[in-house]
Amino acid sequence: MLGAFTGTSLPGQITSTGGELLVVFTSDGSTESSGWSADYRSGYCSGQSTETAASGSIEDGSGGNDYGPNASCSWLLTPTGASTVTLEFTAFSLENGNDSVKVYDGATTGSTLLGAFTGTSLPGQITSTGGELLVVFTSDGSTESSGWSANYSSTEVVFCPDSLWIADTPMDSDTFQASAYLESDGVVSADSQVVFLADIIVLTPGFHAQEGSDFHAIPVGCVDLLPGIDARAVAENLHEETDNEEIRLECYPNPFSEQTNIIIQLDQDLTIDLFVADFSGRVSRYLVRGELRRKGEHRFTLDGNDMKSGFYVLVISTSDGQRKVKKLVLL
Repeated sequence: MLGAFTGTSLPGQITSTGGELLVVFTSDGSTESSGWSADYRSGYCSGQSTETAASGSIEDGSGGNDYGPNASCSWLLTPTGASTVTLEFTAFSLENGNDSVKVYDGATTGSTLLGAFTGTSLPGQITSTGGELLVVFTSDGSTESSGWSANYSSTEVVFCPDSLWIADTPMDSDTFQASAYLESDGVVSADSQVVFLADIIVLTPGFHAQEGSDFHAIPVGCVDLLPGIDARAVAENLHEETDNEEIRLECYPNPFSEQTNIIIQLDQDLTIDLFVADFSGRVSRYLVRGELRRKGEHRFTLDGNDMKSGFYVLVISTSDGQRKVKKLVLL
């Protein structure tokens, strides 16, 4: 029972926990009064859902039925590690002019509106400029229709350092990529396929490919999402930048086998990204993504239990263009 009401005080709004409400009115055999009236409304969806998978499907919530009146719901498409999100409608039928789907280029309705759709024409493909899309569906209180459905997919953020120093331990099958300069004195293991991609590739004394391996060095770069630096000046220490007066980045233990502790120190309030990338250029994990952090020390824990052993880079970049990078070794 959600409420029992008598007298002349107007009851407040009542909302069910599911798709049904039962209203029961009784009177006795004596005094009467002017009675009561009420409006009701329903919807198949409300609130916001967050989708973090690399791809998936969303729809108005009505299944095989027409959608309900007074719907107001949204879907935040924010795939982990995405650089772009693409939305493609597979069905679309709304009351023209009154019910709509709006798609925003970001996480809020304050982001750029990429499209507002109504009627029965299937919208074209929509792609974000960043890693998030917001889809908002609303319907009015009258005519309904069969609704809409859509699939989404994403592309991954590629971390492409300006230089990459590969350790002298044997390299198994993998692709190593840098936007400007790649230098190696490593060993390509037998029965493995290793590819180097960079504008400039330097194989220093000690480098060799063991018999039975398949090694390719291809002079081509990749998209550099981070500010450039002098690659040759830092090649010897794996792109680890010199001390930055405004950012301190530490991690211990390093090398680590299960967990490592990360400490950052900021001398002002900054919006930051903190993430781990592997040497093939893929972002493995975001610890912080586009969050405002206050001046002072901040601590994080990186769990490596679901990561493959090998070399990684820990990157912090800030809204004012600063960046610092550390090498991580997972045993």
